[in-house]
Amino acid sequence: MAFQIDTNLHWTDHYVRYGFCVIKRAVPKPFCEAGVAAYQKALGTSLPPQQWSTETLSHEHLHGRINLHDPELRSTLETAYDLPGVQEIAATMFGGYDKWSGMQAAAPFLAVYHEENEQSLMDYGHVDFAEVRIPIIGDALVMQISLVDTEPFSGNITIYPSIHKPLQQRLLNDEGFWYADTGPRHDAWRAFTGVIDPYEFVAEAGDVLLFHHQVGHGGNVNAAANRSPRVAIHAQLSQKDWPNAVDPDRPNISPWERSVSLNGKIDLPYDERTRQAEAYQERASRASRPPQADKVES
Repeated sequence: MAFQIDTNLHWTDHYVRYGFCVIKRAVPKPFCEAGVAAYQKALGTSLPPQQWSTETLSHEHLHGRINLHDPELRSTLETAYDLPGVQEIAATMFGGYDKWSGMQAAAPFLAVYHEENEQSLMDYGHVDFAEVRIPIIGDALVMQISLVDTEPFSGNITIYPSIHKPLQQRLLNDEGFWYADTGPRHDAWRAFTGVIDPYEFVAEAGDVLLFHHQVGHGGNVNAAANRSPRVAIHAQLSQKDWPNAVDPDRPNISPWERSVSLNGKIDLPYDERTRQAEAYQERASRASRPPQADKVES
């Protein structure tokens, strides 16, 4: 059964409760059209998106997912941060324009039809902290902007709602609980998440999806009936500050702070930004070691 948006909730309240929200038509049509034109230039095609597929585009792909490492395209997509609507979203989530870092970190997100793909959605997702510490509080959220209308199974990103509260509680009790793609840690992750009703971001051009860093998600392959591609901007919104403490009872708390204090007041006995940087360094060191030097986890 697919998860349905609760339309009785304001988008900020939906984000807090379920760990994600959708803001309809938050980005204007001319920007979406300019974004599609930038994709066309990077792909070297004049075809409209509806005709993009692994048969019509001469690019390497993985099941129709195309990675475009094009600085000009990325630069164009990052102008999304200049849009008043996007800036208003950041200010609303963080409690003021002065709370937003203004950092620009956006990338193309493209999935085109591939005839070997099957229409399916997984029943669980991952978080973007593979084999490394997952921030307990953090400082950011993920934003995706759809530049085109999509349909079911267009390679849309899928969200697995509501695990941000239990996951944070698990991390408070066990900071070493990680996500991994394989092995015992993956098995532990699957046992923790269980089966979750998914929400597929079937979008109109200009729709904006926001989701919490502790909410499961996944990028699907494209097997759309009408071959509609996913043509999107995948980006991050971050605060100026990375707090080490949150208190849900503090007056005028922002929606973002509410979303990371569902388990009550938290006061970490360390600087989490520093702790996270150390964790990334440790992961890089671990990855560089020869396989025989690694311990086998029990």
